[in-house]
Amino acid sequence: MKPASAESRSVVTPCGTLQYTFQRKRVKNLNARIRKDGSVAVSAPMRTPLSAVEQFLCSRAAFIFAAKEKYAAQASKRTVFRCEDGDCFPMLGGMMHLRVIADSAESAQQCGDTVTLHVRDTDDLPRRQKLFDAWIDAQCRTVFAEVMQETAALFSDLPTPAASLRIRTMVSRWGTCHTQKHIITMNRRLIEAPRRCIRYVMIHEFTHFFHADHSPAFYALMEQKCPDWRACKELLEQSVIL
Repeated sequence: MKPASAESRSVVTPCGTLQYTFQRKRVKNLNARIRKDGSVAVSAPMRTPLSAVEQFLCSRAAFIFAAKEKYAAQASKRTVFRCEDGDCFPMLGGMMHLRVIADSAESAQQCGDTVTLHVRDTDDLPRRQKLFDAWIDAQCRTVFAEVMQETAALFSDLPTPAASLRIRTMVSRWGTCHTQKHIITMNRRLIEAPRRCIRYVMIHEFTHFFHADHSPAFYALMEQKCPDWRACKELLEQSVIL
């Protein structure tokens, strides 16, 4: 039997009417996933009756609606950054201010909590964005490389491989570790978070050099190398909305 295509459905729960997409798959268990846009996707084993699906959703309604409210609150906090004079943007747990001024010599310069873009044409948005992105990329390279060096020293008592650093924007992960190629990739948006959160992610990825999965042994090593990792994780999730 082939997996069925997803269909839109609704069910009346103790917390209200829940809209969701439903699909039967070759899976063992019923599963409900709440996406960050607030939508709910439900998958179920091939022959699961709809009555069982609805009972499942009703039993988890409080959790599902709480998650939807959480994501809605996070979305309301998002600010639109247009790379215009007077805009603010997050950096290392604080807020920075952006200035845009006309200048024949183009550059991006930081002074305290202000970054000034010097551009020939202040109305040229693509050019402003390019200069700003280049400045952000430079901050990522500097900060992440420093944190990687600190983390390597933290693991110096273990046979840790010499890791190389990559940086890219990721939509659902803070970092990844390629254990065979010894590559750690960090999410570019981590530069918005407090440095202790960046350190937590780096330690998490270094720990994967010794434990590929999230086993009890993995978390035991995390506890040893980063005792406050839970607080850092919670702070990160509050600071940066992916």
